[in-house]
Amino acid sequence: MSFVAAGRSAPALLPRPDALAYNPAMFRLVLGIYALMSAIAFLAFAIDKRAAGRGDRRTPERVLHTLELLCGWPGALAAVWLLRHKSAKTRFRLIQWGIIALHIAAWTAVLILRRPPS
Repeated sequence: MSFVAAGRSAPALLPRPDALAYNPAMFRLVLGIYALMSAIAFLAFAIDKRAAGRGDRRTPERVLHTLELLCGWPGALAAVWLLRHKSAKTRFRLIQWGIIALHIAAWTAVLILRRPPS
């Protein structure tokens, strides 16, 4: 028997999307995750910039993009602007802006398109 047939909803693995908009504790948690991942991403870009200048082993772009995808895009964007690292690589920047657009679209769906709970 399914949950729908039994008159129940399926158990949620994640909090409801609108919980972020109406739950200050959840909002602070998400903000903290973004801050932590942004700091890690900025540090990774700084380490890669230093390695590039020294001719040392570099951080793969796949790793940098993964950090961006895992909520570190604000720190990565700050690193590109402040450190001028990866700023001339068109392909890298296109992927980076695609990740940023993905985050913006997701948060638009979560915070704006959801109606407040009744």
